[in-house]
Amino acid sequence: MLKFPFHMNPEVEIFLIFPFRLGVKTFPLSASKREEIFPRWAQRLNTHLPEFVWRAIPFDAANPVPSLIRKRKAIYLLGTSQESASPRSWVHEIVKDWGPFEVIEVRESIWYYDWGIGAVDVSIKLIVKEAKELNKLLEFGEGIHDFLKEEQKITLFREWGRYAHVLIETFAEGHHIWEYKKEMLDFEFSGKMDAYGINLIVKTAQRNALEVSEEELKAMLSSFIGRSVNEQDFVHLPGVFAVAEGYNGQVAVFDSAHPSVDRVIERVRWTWRLVTLYWANLSVLGEFLSKRLIMSFSPGDTKIQEDLECLRRERLGLQLFLHESSPRNFCDDALDLRVYGGVWDAWQGEKLVKEIKEQLEFLQVYFSESVNLLTTKLQSKINWVLFILNILTFSTVIATLITLYDIKNEIFLPNWRLLLVIMGTGLFGLLSLMFLAKGRLFKSLKGKR
Repeated sequence: MLKFPFHMNPEVEIFLIFPFRLGVKTFPLSASKREEIFPRWAQRLNTHLPEFVWRAIPFDAANPVPSLIRKRKAIYLLGTSQESASPRSWVHEIVKDWGPFEVIEVRESIWYYDWGIGAVDVSIKLIVKEAKELNKLLEFGEGIHDFLKEEQKITLFREWGRYAHVLIETFAEGHHIWEYKKEMLDFEFSGKMDAYGINLIVKTAQRNALEVSEEELKAMLSSFIGRSVNEQDFVHLPGVFAVAEGYNGQVAVFDSAHPSVDRVIERVRWTWRLVTLYWANLSVLGEFLSKRLIMSFSPGDTKIQEDLECLRRERLGLQLFLHESSPRNFCDDALDLRVYGGVWDAWQGEKLVKEIKEQLEFLQVYFSESVNLLTTKLQSKINWVLFILNILTFSTVIATLITLYDIKNEIFLPNWRLLLVIMGTGLFGLLSLMFLAKGRLFKSLKGKR
């Protein structure tokens, strides 16, 4: 139980998460397949993107994730910056504007997860010299985010074209992409996603601690998460004193005396990563479905079968993604549920999922009605074909009768008679083939719905 005054370690960590999307459709690989090909991908990335050290990292004790993720993913790609972890010069410029903070370490890493999405982590460790400055930590974190965004200090996003090209080419070689055609890449949804995570890690300390009163701690939590702190935010879980989530950011207060505190911190860190990544990707899917699929389809389009197949894959992939990202499927224990569920609720995840499902339902109705409209048009054309076919058939019968009974060529000359028979017979065969082709297309469209 947390006691006051709270003896806080003056070293805190602001943990920023910037999700990205490659803009191509990838399918989830099995755990065994990932373990087989991810190391090969890491070798290729080390050759073509040498600014980072790329490794295929297993989800093990050092990277603790819920069992669902561990069983389905097994491994992920991590790129660690070759630059020194010492503070960059730009950090000192930002610190001047936000209280007496001393930045001691800045780390940047890239990790690829699955589904064509991943994130950039920026970890900033700093020393807080006075308790009264704690409520400025969110402003400091937001200032860093704004600076990184405006000045393009994050390597991946600064050189997105080159990095995305290498990543996409690498995944294409491994057949990790549904359809790989350069002209099909949807760059409108490629790059850094708008949503991001800003998180604060605070620990207790036995010596050289910063004494923080209950009012100061609650003020810090409230200012960081953007809402009032309540009793539910002070939890009784192994290694954790408090977990608070809001639309602005997330805070976790850890017990440094707990024997497994480092593992607990890493578990919470991974939960923050994944819930941010899932939510950010879902937030763009609604717009993606409405713009890319609806705008690209029109009744009578020769690519209708491709569009319908694309929708089928989108629906399948989205259903799998929704199942994987659901809090009830993601969480193993009370800590997972508290952290993941807290962020999910604060960011109105269920409302977002409901909107996505409504989008899918709308698209299903839209395509069904569009196929019905196309079917009606095809049926109208078929009726005209049948009408002409009947006329030509009748003409052929008349020509045949003339041949049988006009022995003296008194009604038609032989050349005209022959021409009429050949034209009637030829058109009859041609229109019969067209009729069969239209019928197969009609059955194909009905089967796609």
